[in-house]
Amino acid sequence: MEITGTQSTLLLLLLLASPAAAQLDKALDLQRQGRAQEALVLLERDLPSLRDAGDPARLAQALSAAGAASLAIGKYPAALQYNKEALALHQKLGDTAAQARDWNFLGLADMYLANYGPSIDEYRHALTLDRANRDRDGEIERLNNLGNVYYFQGRYLDALHSFESAMEKVNAAIGEKWYPRRRQITIANLATVYQRLGAEEKALALYSQLSNGSAVRPSEKAQMLLNQGALYRRLGDPVKALDMYRSAQDLFAKDQHRDAEIGAWRNIGIVRGLDLQDLPGALQAFTAALKLAREAGNSRAEVQAELYSGEILRRLHRSEAAEESLAQATTGAQRAGLVEEHWKALYSTGLLADAQGDPARAERCFT
Repeated sequence: MEITGTQSTLLLLLLLASPAAAQLDKALDLQRQGRAQEALVLLERDLPSLRDAGDPARLAQALSAAGAASLAIGKYPAALQYNKEALALHQKLGDTAAQARDWNFLGLADMYLANYGPSIDEYRHALTLDRANRDRDGEIERLNNLGNVYYFQGRYLDALHSFESAMEKVNAAIGEKWYPRRRQITIANLATVYQRLGAEEKALALYSQLSNGSAVRPSEKAQMLLNQGALYRRLGDPVKALDMYRSAQDLFAKDQHRDAEIGAWRNIGIVRGLDLQDLPGALQAFTAALKLAREAGNSRAEVQAELYSGEILRRLHRSEAAEESLAQATTGAQRAGLVEEHWKALYSTGLLADAQGDPARAERCFT
């Protein structure tokens, strides 16, 4: 799913609010170039002096910028810390527009960490402020982000309702400069949930409304490629799906969108392992996804990578390694409240137990 509110644009909005120091200007320039890690180094170097300067507005800007950069490179706990501090300052300053963006950043970070309950609350806080400020662009973004969380929770009808609400707002905003981009993102999100519900024809019809992606950013275009790849896979064309997944992974890597890159690697592994029967290639892809997930502290992505790695290892008859990966997936899924991943991990473990001649353990896993 596309996560809207790309960090570089939010960073730009934050820094345009008041004159920025040289470090902030340079950090912004680096962020525009997709060099979020370098931007974060500059910001963290400047924060101590900003704390001593007695200028809460400028400090809040720097903290929000640091949160955006941390999100971009997958440092989600750091993003939470920076944006909580920024939010507290913006609340004291009475800047409700900045507060909405801070709540959105918090929602993104918690969503990537699979903290779905807090993420929903944070997006709702942002949405309330957007509506009070009559910020239609922000409102549409937040409705899309809420839909993404519902989607990850398996609440597909709630996701559909949220995306449809966003689409109603988009259709009422023709003529706004942000209209083309918000329209494409919302259409892509609607297509994704219809795709998940098995309405492939409706999903294809929605995808056909998308242009060549000129209105969206590279990572957003990549997400659309990823979603369309999943649809082509469902329609029986794994080769075309794999081409789209690879293109998406390359774009995500260049744009430093770590969470989405993990998803691309995961989908590459699925199509190579399940459709093309390239088990070693699939394991390579899932290993890449697992490495990125661990670096980012993304618990949901880590569980999924362990789950699929375990299943591929089972099929490769590497029982010991499969057992370890599936145990990690089961424990992680329980801890994060990931119901679908939990039962899938138990099912694969049951198959493994059955193959090892332990029908009693297999039965416990299946039931």
